[in-house]
Amino acid sequence: MEQTSQGLASDIGRSPDPVGEFLSSARSFYLSRDYVAMLELSMAARADRRLARIFHSLFRDYRKRHDEIWIGALEQLGYERRSVEKFVDLANCLLRGVALTAAWQLPPSLSRAPFDELQELVPLLLTAPRTTRHTDKKKLRRRRPVRENRDDTL
Repeated sequence: MEQTSQGLASDIGRSPDPVGEFLSSARSFYLSRDYVAMLELSMAARADRRLARIFHSLFRDYRKRHDEIWIGALEQLGYERRSVEKFVDLANCLLRGVALTAAWQLPPSLSRAPFDELQELVPLLLTAPRTTRHTDKKKLRRRRPVRENRDDTL
C-alpha cells in the first residue's frame, strides 16, 4: 500500500489535478478490503491490550509515513504545508466515515456524496500552489496569491 502511494505521489507533478490524485488514492485505500481488515483488527484490539499496543502503534506509524508521502509531494508542488496537513487530516477523517458506511454495505451513493463535496471544497481548504517548484525548502519563499481582475470580486 505504502509503495503504491509512493509511486503515485512521485508522479503527481505530471497530473493536471494533483489534489484529485491524492483524494483518489485515499478513497481507494479507505474503500479497500485492506482497510476493512484494519478496522476489524482495531475492533479486536479494543478487547485485548496486547493487540492494542501492537496494532495501534503499527497503524499510527503507517498513517504518519503514508500521510507524509502525500504532504511532501503536494508541498513540493507549492501548496502550503500547514494547509495540506489540515486537508489530509480532514480527508482521512471523512474517508474513515465513508469506509464505515461502506462496511455496512449501504448504497454507494451515500459514500459518493461526501467525497464529491470534499472535492468541491478543495479551493477553499488549500491555497493555490506557489509558482516556484524548488525542492530546496530554504529557497522556497511565501508568495502572495495573484488576484484575478474580475468584476464579480466586489
